[in-house]
Amino acid sequence: MADPTMQRSRSDVAQDPLEPIILLGRGGSGTRLLSAFAASNGIFLGNMLNATADSVEWVQDIYELAIESTTVGVDAGSTRDAYWRERLRGTAGRILSAAGLPSDVAWGWKLPETMLALPQVLRAFPRARVVHLVRHPVTSSLRRTHMTSRLSNPVGQVVLPAAYVACGLNPKNIEFDEPYLHNAVTWTYQVGNVCRALSKTLADERHLQLRYEEICANPVETHCELGKFLGKNVVPMNEIPDIDWARVSKFDINDERPERIWSICGEVAIALGYAKDGPAVRSINAPHPI
Repeated sequence: MADPTMQRSRSDVAQDPLEPIILLGRGGSGTRLLSAFAASNGIFLGNMLNATADSVEWVQDIYELAIESTTVGVDAGSTRDAYWRERLRGTAGRILSAAGLPSDVAWGWKLPETMLALPQVLRAFPRARVVHLVRHPVTSSLRRTHMTSRLSNPVGQVVLPAAYVACGLNPKNIEFDEPYLHNAVTWTYQVGNVCRALSKTLADERHLQLRYEEICANPVETHCELGKFLGKNVVPMNEIPDIDWARVSKFDINDERPERIWSICGEVAIALGYAKDGPAVRSINAPHPI
């Protein structure tokens, strides 16, 4: 006989009015493009967006949750888990109320640090759908550092050492390692954790994975793919996003840094369909490697 408690739980999930669309991507991976595509598909991402289209109304909650999740953890079913569920859902309600929107509107948020607390967020919003943007680890790591790769802020102070430990590296070397290595370590830590959380928690039809290189190569196709995933009638794009191809795929294979980055990120990158010598671009209809 089926557990009646489980049946009630599934029924509650089915009736949950909050169904956010969560846009994920490590900082510096081109997540601004995700926001542009989502907005063009009619997704409300908040009342306050910054220059990179981050949903800043979520900053305080997500940053605090990310720090707690990374340092002590938030176990499923715990008192802290219940606290965060209530807090996150309360924030969602206030954002929608401030915009004068009902809970059944197409809404969500984009904030890279959500990657650091995804299991807790998905427990708070069991009907969430997730769009995960990835980027080749070499080009991503050779860019400027993201806050999660720096010790100069509260989030980075806990994430960077945790990433070193997770990668089997000594956190004592952080101060001696070059910034691109900080990026590589946090890329592996964040992207790997998100892929595992998605495969464990969400059904395939509730998450979509995109590669930055493919968005740049086929922006119209990506826009259509996102619209289909969201179950929306695709509206033609009024304007193609401005793509700086110098940032997309070029790196010197003779540079020793790509080799070092790949030694840290290669396992996760290969699972995502990337090749060591550069970004691999698939057909837009190919299956997503999560």
